This record gives sequence, structure tokens and C-alpha cells, in this order.
Amino acid sequence: GVPQGSTLSAMLFSLYINKICESLVFSNSMLYADDLQLYVHTNVKDINNAVASLNADLSTLFQWCNDHGLSLNIAKCKSIILGTSRLLNTIDLNSVNRVSINGRFLKYENMVLNLGIRIMNTLSWSEQVNYVYKRVFQCIYQFKRLCFRPSVEIKIMLISSLVLPLFDYALVTYCDMNNTMIDRLQKALNACIRFIFNLRLDDHVTNYYKQLGWLKIRERLEYNIISLAYKTLNNREPQYLYEKYRFMENVHLRQTRFGSTILQFPIHRTVVYGKAFHTQSIRLLNNLDNSIKDSTSIKNFLKKLKCNLVKRYEQ
Repeated sequence: GVPQGSTLSAMLFSLYINKICESLVFSNSMLYADDLQLYVHTNVKDINNAVASLNADLSTLFQWCNDHGLSLNIAKCKSIILGTSRLLNTIDLNSVNRVSINGRFLKYENMVLNLGIRIMNTLSWSEQVNYVYKRVFQCIYQFKRLCFRPSVEIKIMLISSLVLPLFDYALVTYCDMNNTMIDRLQKALNACIRFIFNLRLDDHVTNYYKQLGWLKIRERLEYNIISLAYKTLNNREPQYLYEKYRFMENVHLRQTRFGSTILQFPIHRTVVYGKAFHTQSIRLLNNLDNSIKDSTSIKNFLKKLKCNLVKRYEQ
């Protein structure tokens, strides 16, 4: 065990568990603290072979946990088949072998919760967006029931500390959401502005975003995408994201004027890939003004970026 509450607890646990993925043979894995996801890619006709490979790794994983004094919480383990709606309609789940752990079979879910994000089997973000939407209005409802009448300053503090994190948490994960979902989140964010300033439903709110220095959903999404991409390029971590970026000076034999600041744009033929984080981040970074790119620190870069996005409301 590790001392509870100690600053070393997380580090010691990570050092202890980090080798857990080395026992896997057939599966890809993503590990965050004590949360582990295993996944395999396959076509429909080979799906049972993929499940068999996954079960083999799960058996090895279960044994590794026993050997190292750890307990695998099977009750919290979920299995899901991800794909497009058209692809999933061709799969008969009754004929697909089940994922099993120590003799216990897991049913295939339509939606799973992964580190607070609701992932549907079709990779639609409707459940996640609806969750954020409902939580925001629940918070506003609770604020309105306070036994005292808060000032504008207190309302700003309440929304900033308790509600805005609901929008920002893992926002880049669902950066490919459609316009309907973006508009739904924007409606919830507008409700926060109306609560702060006691506005009517038909009052315009853009000037209040400018006054507070807040970003609307589309700009907030851009800010989060660019922020993560810029930090990834500067810190070269996480590796699985960093290795996807290539500057033009590393692609062309001839040196170009902006080769060290322009990223190679990936060739893509689908709308889905065009909305992916990797593609969007390169497009947004390449379109940034050089005065922002040339910032001396990440903090300075983010400050300039936010100011640039807020300026859109002045037009």
C-alpha cells in the first residue's frame, strides 16, 4: 500500500502499475492512473477472432493483478463495439462472442462512461452534450434558490468556478460534434450570462461576453484545441499526439520561409477525419498570426490567443 493523503501516493502507485501494459500481447491500451482501456481494431468478419485475442489479454491481465496484489473490479468493467451506425447495423450481437474476465461475461453496451466522458457506440456525442446541458441548468436552478440575493460579482464567481469547468472538461474530446450540439451548449452558456446580469430571453448577450472576457462555445472549442496542440508541440508529450505532427521544414528538401512554423496538413477524404482533433488543430495553428506563434512562453501564447478570439465580438 501507499500512505493515504501523501504527496507520494500517486507517484508510487504509478510507478507500481505502469508496467501492467507490458503483459498485453494482442491489444492496444490506454492507462490513466488506475483506469485502463483495452481496444482492438478489426473488420466485421473477424470480430470473433478479435474478441478471442482480447479475452486472452484480459486473462493475462487478471493474472498479473493477482500476482501483484491488486484486485480487478469486474463489476465496473464494460465492453463496447464502436463503429458507424451503418456498420453496427450489420453486426448481429447474438452471434458475437462475449468479452469475459475470469469466467464472467460482459454485455455489449450502447454507451460507456470513460473518465467522465459519455462515449456512445456510434461515437455520437449527444449523450455527453445533453449531460453538460442538464448539469448547467441544474446549477443555475440551485443558485436561484440561494437564501440571499447574490451580487453580480458573486454570480460571476459561482459560474466561473462551478459551471464553466463543465464546458471545458475534455472539450477537445468531442471537438467533432455537429452544429446542433454546439448550439445546444451555446444556449446553456447564454443562460449563464442571463443569470449573472438578470437578462431577458430576448436580450442580446454578445456584449456581455466581451465585458467578461469569456469565449462562446465555438471560440472556446478553438481555444482548447489550439492550447492542447501548442503544449503538445512544446513539451513533446503525450507522445501518441506529438508523433502525428510534422513541420514543413522536415518534409521538404528545400528550406521554405515559414517551414519551421507551418505544419504539414494531412490528406483526408472524409468529413469525419476533417473534424478530428489532429486535422482541426493543424488547420487552426497554421492560420494563427505569427505574432501569436512567436510568443516567448506558453502563458503568453494563451493570453494572446484568448485576446485574439475575444476580438471577434467587436466586429
